[in-house]
Amino acid sequence: MDGHLFITVLAYHVLHSIRFKLRQKGIHHKWSTIRTLLSTHVRISTTMKRRDGKMIHIRKSSKTELSHKEIYNALNISSSPGKILKTVL
Repeated sequence: MDGHLFITVLAYHVLHSIRFKLRQKGIHHKWSTIRTLLSTHVRISTTMKRRDGKMIHIRKSSKTELSHKEIYNALNISSSPGKILKTVL
């Protein structure tokens, strides 16, 4: 129970810090709106089999939209997280 309470309080403080920084930059959305806006920015994994039998795994981020960039810039976070990763097995 102590661990659950600690994580909950920690999450509350992180949430409050994010919303405070956004308000300082003029973004006054509800938390549910921020989550909805950012839910369309995802990492995509694709796996394909080559003719020689080897597998190709590609992982990349979707394109950032204007609403994503506004939030990321306000939080001083990169709008293009992670690189394109390509692995051949």
